[in-house]
Amino acid sequence: MVRAEHWDAAYIEHGIDGVSWHEPVPETSLQLIEALGVEPAEPVVDAGGGGSSLADELVARGFADVTVLDLSAAALEAT
Repeated sequence: MVRAEHWDAAYIEHGIDGVSWHEPVPETSLQLIEALGVEPAEPVVDAGGGGSSLADELVARGFADVTVLDLSAAALEAT
């Protein structure tokens, strides 16, 4: 539970776009998904996705089965 509390505190204190690892558009992840040939009909899991916009970007590209996992409930709620 300590790890979850740590990440909750980071997101609560700084917000989704205030953490140092935030990317408005996750270009590298999108490029890797494309390079792997993942099709929109295939499921995608964003492990440790927190406040990432990857799920939104994938849905905008036609992906329908997108799951985001993270220890931080605060990040998931804010997203």
